[in-house]
Amino acid sequence: MLAITISLLTLALIGVIFTAAFVRLWRFPPVIKFDLPLDVTLKLEVPDELMLRMQHVPADIESRKPVEEPIPIDILEYISLESDNWAQEARKRRVRALKADSGDWDVAFRLLQREDSPE
Repeated sequence: MLAITISLLTLALIGVIFTAAFVRLWRFPPVIKFDLPLDVTLKLEVPDELMLRMQHVPADIESRKPVEEPIPIDILEYISLESDNWAQEARKRRVRALKADSGDWDVAFRLLQREDSPE
């Protein structure tokens, strides 16, 4: 019972403090003054007609296409052993992905050959 009484008294005291602060600020609001030594005037010329144009400007990443390194000739010769064009294109995409992962064309070529001849 004592804990409830103390908590209610604490809440009432907090309410009285906030109410007193609100009334004081209401009656005497703070005043902030800025004294600028310069004469600041702003002249805006408003045209008679306003035209709003909306256009999509692509971001740099949208307009930039990645520069692809040419595939070395020995890898292209190995890929050309495939009989179908779609298979050759798939092998080119795969060797580019392997190069991106490994960082070196020789390593990518060895990984491609290892994929073709599983042990």
